[in-house]
Amino acid sequence: MFHAAAKLFQRFLDTIENSKVSRAIRKGLITAIPVLMIGSIALILLSLPVDTYQAFLAAFGGGVLGRVLSLVHSAAFDFLAIVFLITISYSYAQLCSNKMSMRIGVPVVALCCFMIMSGAGTESFSLSNFGVNGLFIAILTAVFSSVLFIKLSSVPGLATQVYADGTNHDFRTAFSMILPGALVLLIFASVNYVLTDILGAGNLPDLLADAMIRLFMGLGKGLLSGILFVFFLGTFWFFGIHGGNVMDNVSQQYFAGNVDINTANIAAGLPPTEILSKTFFDVFVFMGGCGAILCLVIAIILFSRRRSVRDIAKMGVAPTIFNINEFVIFGLPVVLNPVFFIPFVVTPIAITVISYLAVSLGIVPYVTQTVEWTTPAILSGYVATGSVAGSLLQIVNIAVGVLIYRPFIRLYEKKQVVNMKKDILELTELLCETEKGNKPPWFLNRSGHLGSVAKMLVTDLRHAIKTHQLTLYYQPQVKSTGECFGAEALLRWRHEIGGFISPPLMIELAREAGFLGELEWEILDMACAGLRGFCERLGRDFGLSFNITPDTLKDKDFFGQLQEIARRNAADPHNLWIEVTEQAVLSDTPELAQTMDRLRRAGYRLSLDDFGMGHTSLLYLQNNQFDQVKLDGSIVRDMLQNKRSCDIISSIVYLGKSLHFSVLAEYVEAPEQREKLLELGCNEFQGYLFSRPLPQDELAGLVLKWRERLQGNHKAD
Repeated sequence: MFHAAAKLFQRFLDTIENSKVSRAIRKGLITAIPVLMIGSIALILLSLPVDTYQAFLAAFGGGVLGRVLSLVHSAAFDFLAIVFLITISYSYAQLCSNKMSMRIGVPVVALCCFMIMSGAGTESFSLSNFGVNGLFIAILTAVFSSVLFIKLSSVPGLATQVYADGTNHDFRTAFSMILPGALVLLIFASVNYVLTDILGAGNLPDLLADAMIRLFMGLGKGLLSGILFVFFLGTFWFFGIHGGNVMDNVSQQYFAGNVDINTANIAAGLPPTEILSKTFFDVFVFMGGCGAILCLVIAIILFSRRRSVRDIAKMGVAPTIFNINEFVIFGLPVVLNPVFFIPFVVTPIAITVISYLAVSLGIVPYVTQTVEWTTPAILSGYVATGSVAGSLLQIVNIAVGVLIYRPFIRLYEKKQVVNMKKDILELTELLCETEKGNKPPWFLNRSGHLGSVAKMLVTDLRHAIKTHQLTLYYQPQVKSTGECFGAEALLRWRHEIGGFISPPLMIELAREAGFLGELEWEILDMACAGLRGFCERLGRDFGLSFNITPDTLKDKDFFGQLQEIARRNAADPHNLWIEVTEQAVLSDTPELAQTMDRLRRAGYRLSLDDFGMGHTSLLYLQNNQFDQVKLDGSIVRDMLQNKRSCDIISSIVYLGKSLHFSVLAEYVEAPEQREKLLELGCNEFQGYLFSRPLPQDELAGLVLKWRERLQGNHKAD
């Protein structure tokens, strides 16, 4: 029963998460992070609860610093609804259309609709609707206006095109948006008329505020009122409605004056009577802001496995300490993220009950001192109660909140892993398709979801290079006698979310982002260090091959860099096999020929990878540029079913004997392939028949076992 319910809930979350609307909201909120960060920093600097600092703000330049910070804060938060409206509507247009005109037209129409819903031009209009008060309306307007406009623009006959003399493409595009845009504005104007003139609702927050007052009538000031208060406050914030404003009348009527009542009782020699108060909630419940976001931030830092999520939490530490939560709830995001709804609402309820019981049982004193809402936790608990017990209660509440948030962080990351793996697989498949068509994929120029994933991978790959998180696995190369004479170094990167990333995808992303050279130098350094380790355990004749892209091979500094890396790692050039693809050979230049000549004279071995009998490749073989040819994998795979593949292999082996280069067959996966290759004269192999790619220590141990077995066979003979 529980398992079935959990699967149903998971399916529900997946449906929401993968919808275009959800992705657009999430991307729009993330796009607004710089504005949120700037506004949060300004608010922190304005609100630090230190008397000397506040005196400095007031005195410095006649208060100019305070006014500047206030302007910055106002610019960020007083128009936050407009920012979200534009970023969300643009993100939705980006997901639905490749046309730049649509990506501009959708936010423009959304802005006009928001003006209608805000009552622009009427007596009820207020600039406060452009700030946090209007967030919910802005998000709803962005979504519905964008969906409607794009749907209507695709209806034949509505998006009218004008083809007249003198009209250009821009004019025709703008003209085609007139009728769909007009219909969307008409729909929103009609909805606004129904809400304001027929139902008499000035705006949704006011309507909800009136409903809350009616709900709390007769409940009194007990624990039930406190639970309902934090429940509705958290629920409103989760859906983008400014909960503080909606619940302000309830707060003023039931909780705001309770600290004064306690103070008056103490002054009269009576015990305090009011447990719940506005300060009680600020101090013990809303640590880090609504939803007890401080608990979420700590839980992420302690338990999250995702660097990007931890980075957001770390950036949100400073605002959250001062109970400013907008950066985290919109940046992670928590708002409209179904995974976090339960902990965002349940955590404040749980610690409200704990705090209420602690005070009612006399474990913690009553709140008798008003505390500025930006006062950090631990300090605020002591000031509010005049006792260390207040601070200890905050610590207990934080621990409880962290434990509540922890499993939902794991659930959030689990969902991210599933989605990320799908996206990476899609990128890899797209790369294969473009390579077949001999076209560049241009991942970083893509503006849709895959483009965003590619940019994130680029950031993570750059970080992985700098922190040396990349590794090499090694696949053995074996002679017909069973002797392992070398190995190929293969790049591996285990992404924290997506698992192992395809090396060609890594190479392409690094190339597009402009740090391919940096990536290949890291590979070369690891390969040379690996060769030294192999030679120490397996002897100085053990060879190591590695791939070099044409871009790096053509770099004028390549030879010098390689020499320096080999010298630093005490690697003998005679044991290093540089694999060059046929693509590099086909793009022959004088610089490339000079580099290859310098490599040979320095003792490096050259291997032609994926050889397919290309004309330019044959010329290089004729000129004795290569010491080894690696057969194209497709030829080896098909040779048991395709006689022409056998003929090609036989011809390459014949060339090898004539031109003095060895021939190695890759992708040898079955004994029948090995036997056929031996019959055709190929005596060097690499593939899963012998071993999958292994870490260095595992491969060295495997080679030693093979040698012991061969020695035993020789003794038996």
